[in-house]
Amino acid sequence: EEGWTAGDAAALDEILADDVMHHWATGADTVGPADVAARVAGWRERMPDLAIRYDDILVDGAYAAGLWTVTGTPAGADPDAAPIAADGINVFRIDCGRIAEVWSEMDAVGLQRQLAAAANQRLAETTTRA
Repeated sequence: EEGWTAGDAAALDEILADDVMHHWATGADTVGPADVAARVAGWRERMPDLAIRYDDILVDGAYAAGLWTVTGTPAGADPDAAPIAADGINVFRIDCGRIAEVWSEMDAVGLQRQLAAAANQRLAETTTRA
């Protein structure tokens, strides 16, 4: 959570293996903590108040799975706008105490709908003010 919510790349370095492979729900896979940190930074640019909360975590041997909810307000949105939210799941493979591989899935369609609605709201407000 510190790596995502606080944007703390050092926290990611501590928990990710040097050659971590992340299979993202959207976009290309990444290899290594620096690539993961760059992807997180991109999300945080688009939603500066981004926060992730793990709702449930299950562990079985070298694998863990976590159900999560991410919330945030799109950059440039009205400060009073309601945050958007998306649910997802990560499956982690742990090796030598660090995350070696991640498979992610999320409600990308629901997230895109919310982002489009927020963009339409901003456009309507801009047009009304003009």
